[in-house]
Amino acid sequence: MTYKEKMAIKKSELYSTLWRSCDELRGGMDASQYKNYVLALLFFYIFSLTFRPDKTK
Repeated sequence: MTYKEKMAIKKSELYSTLWRSCDELRGGMDASQYKNYVLALLFFYIFSLTFRPDKTK
C-alpha cells in the first residue's frame, strides 16, 4: 500500500469521525438551523485569526 493510499484511508476515517461528531453536537436540531451556528463560529474564528492584535508592540 502506497503512502497516498494510506492517507486516503486516514482522510476518509477523519471525515466520517467529523461527520459523526457534528451529528452528536447537533442532536435533535434541524440541520438548517445548525448550519447557522456553525457558520457563525467559523466567521468568528476567521475574524479572530485575521484581526489579531499585534503583541510585539
